[in-house]
Amino acid sequence: MAVVASTRAGGCAGGASTNGYNFHINEWGTNNRKLRLEWTDQSAGQGCQSLATAEGAVPVGRWAHIAFAFGPDGSLGQAVGAGETAALFIDGKLVASRAGVRRTPQAGGAGVIGATTDSQFGFNGRIADVLALSMPATEVQLQHVVAAGPAARFRAVVKQADAHSRVTAAFLLFGAGSKGAAGGRDDQSAVEFEVLAGPAKLSKRAAAQAAPEGSSDPGPEPAPGLPENIPPPPPRAERVAVEPDRFDAGGNQWVTRLVKLDPSRVKGTVDDADALADGSFSDDISKEELLRSDEVGKGRAEQIKAGMQFVWGEYRSKAWGADELRPRSGTSQNNWGGMAFTMIDALDTLWVMGMYDEFNEATEYIRDHVHFGVPRTVSVFETTIRGLGGLLSAYDLSGERVYLEKAKDLGDRLAKSFATPSGVPMGQINLQSGQGHNSGWTGSASILAEVGTVQVEHRYLSHATGIPYYGRKAENAIHALRKHPQPHGLYPIYISPQTGQPTNRQITFGALGDSFYEYLVKVWVQGGSPIQGGDRVFRDMYDEAMQGLHDVLLQRSSPSRLQYVADFNGAQPVHKMDHLVCFVPGMLALGAWTAAGTGGAQHVQRDLQAAKAIAYTCYQMYARQATGIAPEYVDFREGADIVVPSRAPFYILRPEAAESLYVLHQLTGNPIYREWGWKMWQSIDRYCKTKHGYGAFPDVRDVSRPADDRMESFFLAETMKYLYMLQSPDHPISLERYVFNTEAHPMRRFDHWGTNANVQDWGFAAKAAQAASKPAPKAGLRGAGKPLPPGMAGAVPNVGSDPF
Repeated sequence: MAVVASTRAGGCAGGASTNGYNFHINEWGTNNRKLRLEWTDQSAGQGCQSLATAEGAVPVGRWAHIAFAFGPDGSLGQAVGAGETAALFIDGKLVASRAGVRRTPQAGGAGVIGATTDSQFGFNGRIADVLALSMPATEVQLQHVVAAGPAARFRAVVKQADAHSRVTAAFLLFGAGSKGAAGGRDDQSAVEFEVLAGPAKLSKRAAAQAAPEGSSDPGPEPAPGLPENIPPPPPRAERVAVEPDRFDAGGNQWVTRLVKLDPSRVKGTVDDADALADGSFSDDISKEELLRSDEVGKGRAEQIKAGMQFVWGEYRSKAWGADELRPRSGTSQNNWGGMAFTMIDALDTLWVMGMYDEFNEATEYIRDHVHFGVPRTVSVFETTIRGLGGLLSAYDLSGERVYLEKAKDLGDRLAKSFATPSGVPMGQINLQSGQGHNSGWTGSASILAEVGTVQVEHRYLSHATGIPYYGRKAENAIHALRKHPQPHGLYPIYISPQTGQPTNRQITFGALGDSFYEYLVKVWVQGGSPIQGGDRVFRDMYDEAMQGLHDVLLQRSSPSRLQYVADFNGAQPVHKMDHLVCFVPGMLALGAWTAAGTGGAQHVQRDLQAAKAIAYTCYQMYARQATGIAPEYVDFREGADIVVPSRAPFYILRPEAAESLYVLHQLTGNPIYREWGWKMWQSIDRYCKTKHGYGAFPDVRDVSRPADDRMESFFLAETMKYLYMLQSPDHPISLERYVFNTEAHPMRRFDHWGTNANVQDWGFAAKAAQAASKPAPKAGLRGAGKPLPPGMAGAVPNVGSDPF
């Protein structure tokens, strides 16, 4: 269902909330393109009376004018009955009618464009302009309306109406040209918002608001291949230089609004060990220092890029098309199903570093040789974050359609993992047969981090294809968890796919739990959902979990009082911290930066200070080792601070610390994070570099050990990318426009998908005038016109509608 206009809540249960009407496209759980009008007849106890067209009535691939009307029997040119006549129109032609209708009108409140009044069944298409009347429109009148065009629709109706007719409201959502003509009349300035019969009651409630739990039906499985008309891709991301005046905003960062500690919390500088450990060091840096940092950063970035060029050259010559390159032996291995995972995972790194020739060569290989219907069982989590995320990011940056085609094919296969009683996905899936299962070592439970780390990718896939199915499946997995709330908002690591309930009590921000919490805030940052709008639900869960982190897990070492995030075994804290936990500083900073208007707004300073303190601890995990490289995890022992256990002295090229340094540098502008990151890169380059690449290091305590013959694809996808962007002052990615998935694949935030005004922001006269000044969207694919704002590209692309 895609609701165009509504004055009632969803469902047929009856009661005051369902008085009124729903005007929508598609019947429940289908994409059958029926135009349907529903209303309530309380006198007969009927919660849902309806009128519908035949299947396929709403055209695809062009703009269509759709309308409905209620009027006294006979007023619409129909047979006289014992009540009203309901009528449906497409392109000014009467397509269905029903006489003798009895209905219970809405008692009061505002109508809604694009959703029901309780924010269900958001419209996933394009609405160009809307006209609401206080009269029953006839077929003749509507034909004049259609012919008049958006700028003169209300005048056309008034001209055809009798003396008693009134235009209640007319306003523009996008601009002229809603009939889909390639040029469209350039008459936006003539568009007006008028109220001729008292205050207008229409308002738009954004479909991106959180939908009630369990309200989103994913619908049928999508057909193979891309829809005939998909939403245009976001604008191509070019390599650009940073504006010189960015320093006037207060720091050498890529955002226009920094987040900093209040002066009352600042206790020292970066030269003060106590302030570093406490996160209370100042971020106030002079403009001259910032400029010097940029100049030094440019040279460092080029050295990191040289490392990427070396690795890519070896991969191209020794393992082209393989999942991984063995960096010591110069051989290859296909341990991820033979789907070129290193290539796919590294695509956006090539783009960000300006290695366009290499990117284009990889594009040709992927187009011709990469296929996902392999008879092999793979990790849903890893295949989503590396494969699906890599393809979607490459599509976002380049606009190359082949990446979206491949991503949809892979997404179709991965979506079968959600076929469980609770909607919680299985951890493993056979990409050919679609059979899913969980590993025996988890007790057949799903893993928290895997359940909660698929939403950014699947929501983006829905946004890019216009098919809500993927995002709804992924969001519903979180709704399944919310049915079983946990103390402090902290969820145990094993989840039953049958019930959605935890099966153990262990809590961690490290392995098996980590990115669940990361995606709670990143879905919020990603923005208004084109499907059910679960982003606010995620933010609320994030804020609750961050309170739990501070209350239960955040600890201090002795004697240095380093802050760290402990595990919890169900009874008490466990004083260890994985390298994986080093994503937390970046997450906390991102959450603080985006907290306005949320429950987390009161904790911005707390979370920012904790982010800075934990980032320093992560840096110390590197700096205190003989190699300058951090181990897989550390213990915190009384009187000894950081201790490397004999069980985990290795480093497998992990990126989490680099990620947090990048985010903190972007959001605070403090060059200290560049300094820490550069020392980390120098150590990695010195001890992990091999003849053919970079290998995992077996013992960070021993400088005499050679690197191992294993290089994970995430080293190219994440570690090198974050360290490069940390140093480079002129890369094309900004946190104001992008959100990174947990594999460091940047994807456009929905509020920056295109250049048109965000339709979630419209109101009455002022907003309508603002929208009228912007170019109209045009039908077609890439190059045909500007892409649509977020939230309006979806299941019925290129269908415009004027509900009456």
